[in-house]
Amino acid sequence: MSATKRAGAKSQDQSVDKFRRRLEGIAELEMLARSKVPNWWQDLLRHWRPAGESAGNDGLRLAIRDNYLNFYRKGQSVARVHFGKDGLPCASVHLEYLGVKKPPKGKEYARLQGDVFVSRVLAESISFHAGHTITDIIKEAESHAGTEKHFVDIALDDNPAAVDLEIGLPKPPGLKGAQRIDLAILEKRPDSNQIELVFWEAKTIDDPRLKSSDPKPEVICQLRTYEKILSEGLDNFARQYKETCALLVELSKMAGHCDNNVKLSELVTAVARGETILTIDAKPRLVIFEGQAIAKGEKVTVKRVAAWDQHQRKLTEDFGVVLAGPFSRQPYDLIRQ
Repeated sequence: MSATKRAGAKSQDQSVDKFRRRLEGIAELEMLARSKVPNWWQDLLRHWRPAGESAGNDGLRLAIRDNYLNFYRKGQSVARVHFGKDGLPCASVHLEYLGVKKPPKGKEYARLQGDVFVSRVLAESISFHAGHTITDIIKEAESHAGTEKHFVDIALDDNPAAVDLEIGLPKPPGLKGAQRIDLAILEKRPDSNQIELVFWEAKTIDDPRLKSSDPKPEVICQLRTYEKILSEGLDNFARQYKETCALLVELSKMAGHCDNNVKLSELVTAVARGETILTIDAKPRLVIFEGQAIAKGEKVTVKRVAAWDQHQRKLTEDFGVVLAGPFSRQPYDLIRQ
């Protein structure tokens, strides 16, 4: 199998064709963004910080899904924006972020539509207050964020062409568990005018899945599974991420109505306008972080083990992993090696 596979191969597994990036209710979101009545959608857009910009103390990262959006704070989903049966936009928020401790399984979310949160778990509805409630939710969500996601969010500061995060890949038949990779970043190919989408798996340097004590470190199995999924859906992934770029442009315009001047990478806008061919690199890369971080509100230090050099050699030399890092400080430039 070649190191780089690009759009054009025939899909072997129909599950990969179910991967979608779309937003059918964008007109309704546009109306909310332009509304003279302050609302939750305007607040979310005001907090949006695109790749290439620091999230600061209360910024959110936006990810486009299959007819819904996720807004993340350091890997924690602050709000899932979707559409009700009536076609109107609404948002789902974890009850813990609203002050409910240990909500029952299967009933962990409250629905926000208009100016109230509603859930069967709540004795009474919780009011939404424009300009305040989203900020409070962000603060609570960040207190749940782990070490790895702290680093991934900082990596987004330094890589303006990132177009997706927390990416749920299609699960092949017979494979258990969610297949989730951390980042997708556009790169301009040095040998042509084409733009390539590269996927990145993130790990902290103390993650036991990196260790070479076993014949095959667990991360190798992860990366090979991702590579198989990507290889079998190259055309579809290229189509979906072209749509992602187009939607990011539309959403950035909406944010402008909410006094948030979102600036997107030129690579994103070039793909959105069809000025270049988008291809997919099916071989995921690995980025490793170490050093100071904030995990669940506490300062932590991620340290490498004494035998790290041995583990790294096995990953890169024995298994051919394309590795960035280990990074101990910014900038976290994820450049194709």
